[in-house]
Amino acid sequence: MPTSSAAVLSGEPMPVFATPNVRESELYEKKQGEKNKKGWDKFIYDTLVEWGKDVTALEDEDFIPPNPDVIYLACRVARKCRDKGFVPPTRVVPDGEGGISFEWVEEDISRSLNIYADKSIELLTFDDCRLCDRRRLP
Repeated sequence: MPTSSAAVLSGEPMPVFATPNVRESELYEKKQGEKNKKGWDKFIYDTLVEWGKDVTALEDEDFIPPNPDVIYLACRVARKCRDKGFVPPTRVVPDGEGGISFEWVEEDISRSLNIYADKSIELLTFDDCRLCDRRRLP
């Protein structure tokens, strides 16, 4: 089957049938993986590590900042997620009760990976603000 048109009058011949590169999906996945890794690194180093340097900066009335042990656990969890190629969270926030939450929001679905002050971990999934799944993680 011909891949270019014989009817070209001038200029470069235009392909009649697109011939996708068999490596395009590999390249896209690699690019996306690098982008995800950079996103995780930003949260780990620009947010969590900075909080660990000075937790008093997070102190406020009726707001309990995460302690260094919780921040360290959050860094370990974040590195594991990064290394497994997970999409980075939409945001990372202190929960105000001594814990940290990683939050993913995509249209009506949102997920919250909560690392509590007692170092327990829970994944909550919401569909249009209604809790639809709750899991304790080891």
